[in-house]
Amino acid sequence: IGNSTLEMLKLQIDDTPSMVIQIGNDSTIINVLKNKVLQFQRTVPYGRSAVTNAVMENKKLSYQVAVELLSKGSLIHERLDGEEVTESLRYLINSISRIVDYYVSRNQSSPIEKAYIIGEGANVGGIDKLFANELNINFNKITELKNVEPDKVFRISKSELITYLSTMGACLDPVNFKQYTQAKTKASAKSIDTLKAIKVFVLLSVIFAIASFAIAIVKVKGLEKTRDEYKKEIKQLQPAKKLYEEWLLAKDNYSGIWTFYSVTSSNNSDYLAKTLDKLEEVVPSDMFFKEIKVVDGKVNIKGYCRDKSTLAGVIVQLKNVPFLKNVSSTGGKESLSNDNLKIVEFGLSFDIVNPTNLEQQILEDAGLAKKSTTKTETKTEETKKEDK
Repeated sequence: IGNSTLEMLKLQIDDTPSMVIQIGNDSTIINVLKNKVLQFQRTVPYGRSAVTNAVMENKKLSYQVAVELLSKGSLIHERLDGEEVTESLRYLINSISRIVDYYVSRNQSSPIEKAYIIGEGANVGGIDKLFANELNINFNKITELKNVEPDKVFRISKSELITYLSTMGACLDPVNFKQYTQAKTKASAKSIDTLKAIKVFVLLSVIFAIASFAIAIVKVKGLEKTRDEYKKEIKQLQPAKKLYEEWLLAKDNYSGIWTFYSVTSSNNSDYLAKTLDKLEEVVPSDMFFKEIKVVDGKVNIKGYCRDKSTLAGVIVQLKNVPFLKNVSSTGGKESLSNDNLKIVEFGLSFDIVNPTNLEQQILEDAGLAKKSTTKTETKTEETKKEDK
């Protein structure tokens, strides 16, 4: 979330701990604010396009008709019940659920009290009820901006102004990332001037947006193609998109792990704490562990979850963790719990990589270095005694 969008969001929420989910077309940003100060932020590479594409394929409609149909609120169910269009939002909901669990586990003194949906996804009818039921948090849509009035010269409704959120927010003061006690002192003096300034800059912002839109129309005119050709190109590029998303995830994991490793060193046992933190981050709320065994860097877990897709999602994420190798699962047997609920029992195993060889193994996995033909281990007498 940029400074411009954050400044505008401050005018839409109060000081209570709040979560603002900004759903764009291709990605979603989850923001947690307290006292109007950004506390936590994560990005998920899925947005409104996932559900739009599902409607287009399921109903055989054009993009524009699919968007209009979604805005009427008759396609999205109130629960993930297996219906194809609603199920297209499962990955996004599960990702948000894991992020919320991760934040709450580290901020138990200030739990999230309010939640908002903003952006292009806010126009999808019924999405707020679906999110509320699946995440157990009451959601409100922000479809009109408070404290912002359009100039009468331009016949633009309040609902249309939200599409220029980041443009108008750029006219406000930058975040500066000051402590709240300092920011609150200056906020009262600036609030009056800020509201006056918004009206002055709205006109310029709208002119800029209209000009940008006109330029975009001209470019689109020169790039006309048939609907079948676009579908063919999109289908051909799907494997590349998946590889790109996997590369982004691997790059993010590598950056986080290597930043930590560059300033410290440890052995496999020390990395157990970091492994548990990673498990806590990726494991969803509907997955439970009954047993965890760790012997010489080898981890074996027994547990159960709601369905096989949940287990598959966790395995995919663990395989992208640089210091975890040989991730595999066993079991996957479906059964009934004591409450007569359908569950899947499973076994999960992986190895914690020796951090001294971490960089070499990452480069080997990426194809940037030849695999070592020999392995050497050097231990002092004290280390050998500790191992025994």
